[in-house]
Amino acid sequence: INCWAKSPQKDSAAKAEAVLYAMERKFRAGKLKDGPNRISFNAVMDAWSRSGEVGAALACEDLLSRMINLHVGGRTELRPDVQSFSICIMAWANSGEKNSARRAEQIFRLMGQEYLGG
Repeated sequence: INCWAKSPQKDSAAKAEAVLYAMERKFRAGKLKDGPNRISFNAVMDAWSRSGEVGAALACEDLLSRMINLHVGGRTELRPDVQSFSICIMAWANSGEKNSARRAEQIFRLMGQEYLGG
């Protein structure tokens, strides 16, 4: 994941995400002892955030939501940290997409609810 996440290649964020999901499938199938962790998710979100691709901020937000859902479902190691939320906020702030400031603010408020609140 880290190699793709740090690659300057145009589609590297999508490839890092594909590796993340392949790891998740193998973990659920019992073929891996440990699944992707918070560091893995953060690396992929950071790759999307730095990619400059259209839809990158939404991809970050989707991964953050997935982390939250998996954490709530019992994967305690996937509880998003401040870095997880910050990456997503920066992705929206730098996206130039319509309503990006509002989306960044929503993520900030979610951090207060999910991370700082408990």
